[in-house]
Amino acid sequence: MRAAGLALLVAVGCRPLPPAPLVALHDDTAGDRVGTTTGMLILGMAGDLGGGGWGAAFRVRQQVSRSTALGGEVLIGRGDDGERRDVDLIAVRGLGQSADPDHGWAALTYGVGASWMSTGSLAVNGFGGAAISYPNDYFSPYLQVGVAPVWVVRRGERYGDTRCQGADCATQVAATARSQLYLLIDGGLVGHLGSRGNRLGVDLGVAYGGDDGFFALSIADSQRFRP
Repeated sequence: MRAAGLALLVAVGCRPLPPAPLVALHDDTAGDRVGTTTGMLILGMAGDLGGGGWGAAFRVRQQVSRSTALGGEVLIGRGDDGERRDVDLIAVRGLGQSADPDHGWAALTYGVGASWMSTGSLAVNGFGGAAISYPNDYFSPYLQVGVAPVWVVRRGERYGDTRCQGADCATQVAATARSQLYLLIDGGLVGHLGSRGNRLGVDLGVAYGGDDGFFALSIADSQRFRP
């Protein structure tokens, strides 16, 4: 079984899975100065013990109030479907994070997005969770837990490992992805590089959908632009 992925990316393989929105936090939970804009480049991979794929994302976020930051990201990825067929993915997502200014060690995280795979599959998804961290000026560890419903709007072509069908396995068929509810968890560490708003982070996450799951490992470089 193989998978492709980064953060929210995709799992494809022995049983086709819709793209799971595993959104790596790559930040602490404390709010920034109002008007601060953050740009982030994320590189990573996802899979299981059978193999994996890669992905890249660009994320932009702005602190719109003392408690809330809003933004979005664009992601591309490629992986193997388990039958030596490459599957490409493009995804877009709107993201939000809200925290009490007086309790910056905890925040609510949420988002909504859509993804398209080269099989012709189209899915929309949501995400809701909570995160805790230890904000400071050096290294900030964090942990995030959430749930993500994924609705497959268009199934597209069959993909993944083939299965026997009919008497004596007369034919071999693959399957299509179906809608799924995922439990998501990720944790990581963000290092503050100097005093100019640059940060480097690493994140490890897991998505579990009942009888299938995968992990995602990513790194990110971010830059803050304060008013």
